[in-house]
Amino acid sequence: MTSKTLVINLGLGAAILALGAGTYLTATAAGSNTPAAAARTVTVGKADVSSVATASGNVAPQSTTVVNAQNCTGAILSVGAVLGQQVTAGQLLLSIDPTNAQNALNVAQAQLDAVTAQANQQQVSAAGQVSSANQNLVNAQQTAGLDASQQASAVAAAQKAVDADNAAVAAAQALAVPNPKPANWADPVLAAQNQLAKDQSSLSQAQNQAASTQLKDKQQVASATTALGNAQNTAGSAAVPTPPAPNLPSKLQRQTLRAAT
Repeated sequence: MTSKTLVINLGLGAAILALGAGTYLTATAAGSNTPAAAARTVTVGKADVSSVATASGNVAPQSTTVVNAQNCTGAILSVGAVLGQQVTAGQLLLSIDPTNAQNALNVAQAQLDAVTAQANQQQVSAAGQVSSANQNLVNAQQTAGLDASQQASAVAAAQKAVDADNAAVAAAQALAVPNPKPANWADPVLAAQNQLAKDQSSLSQAQNQAASTQLKDKQQVASATTALGNAQNTAGSAAVPTPPAPNLPSKLQRQTLRAAT
């Protein structure tokens, strides 16, 4: 060890001794002036430690429901709840004067009555048109049947006359011609043939008339059938049920608004 190191160590030891002596003297002086403190023993254990925190802010509802009077308008007669009050389902919230609603009901009822009367009139008119069209069809069918019978009789009569004329011609042709011929003698064959030609013309006219009448009656029956179908369609459209009355109470004593939830 060098002389320099020895000197440093000796200096540190002297300083430590001086500090220890000073501390001892200070503690001794303090002990002579301060009374001895009483000893207190506390058992250590587990316990809940509670703390209180304070804060400030605004409270807001999680959801908001708008309550309105739907289609009811009028003066408010009474209010059964205040803003922020808790309500239950069915609780009366407010009452509204029913005058406006009653007027609306009267107007709607008058409109319904007018529509109903119009619909009834249309149904009656349509039913009358159906009845008339049906009668026209029956008449057309009856006329066609009568015409067919009459025309058939006329054709049959004309045909019968032609058949008789053909027989007369044949009979006349079988007669012997006198020789010499009298001055006033008339050829029976020629007379029979002239009558046959006349009756054949009448038969043709009867047949043509029958065909023309049959075509005319067929067209009239078809037209009457179409008219009946149109009338029935019109009656079906007129039979559409009238719209129901508006969704308003028949008697309004007082309009009320109650809580739904």
